Amino acid sequence: VVHDPSGDTYEGEWRGGLFSGIGMYHFANGSMFEGIFRLDCPQSGIFRESDGKQYEVQLPCDQLQGHHKLESTDCMYDGEWNEGRWDGFGRWAHAKMGAYVGQWSAGLFHGKGSYKYPDGEKYEGEWVSGKQHGKGKQFFSQVGMYEGEFELGQLQGMGNFR
Repeated sequence: VVHDPSGDTYEGEWRGGLFSGIGMYHFANGSMFEGIFRLDCPQSGIFRESDGKQYEVQLPCDQLQGHHKLESTDCMYDGEWNEGRWDGFGRWAHAKMGAYVGQWSAGLFHGKGSYKYPDGEKYEGEWVSGKQHGKGKQFFSQVGMYEGEFELGQLQGMGNFR
C-alpha cells in the first residue's frame, strides 16, 4: 500500500515503478477506482464516488498512438505512445519518484536518457529494459561522480570515480 501526502492511497500491482495490473486507488475525498491499471493509467474497472454512485469505466490508454500528454495530480508523461505504451522519446515526472527524459520502449526506459532522483542525484546514459546498462554517468549528491560502464543497474566494468 502506498500513501500519498494528499491522503490518496494505492494498493495493487506494479511494473517499473508504475501502477500496472490489478489495483485499487482510494482518493482522499472518499471516491475509489478499482480495476486494471497500465503505466499509472486506469484502464477498466469500477469508479465509486464518495456518495455511493458507481460507474463502469473503460479508458482508451491501451489504444493511444503517436504523441500525447497525460497528467495526474502527481505524475505527468509527455511523449510518444505505441499500442498504449510509452515508446519513443518522452518526458516523465513523478512528484515522489523523480523525472526522466529520454527514449522508451514498451513502457520502460530504453536507449539514451537521464533520470533525476528526488534526492538530487542524477544518471545520464544508456538504459535497457528500465535499468542503467551500457555507458553512463552517475552523479552522487555527496560523494562525486562515476563515469563508466553499468550492467543491469549496477556499476560494472571500466569506469572512473571522481
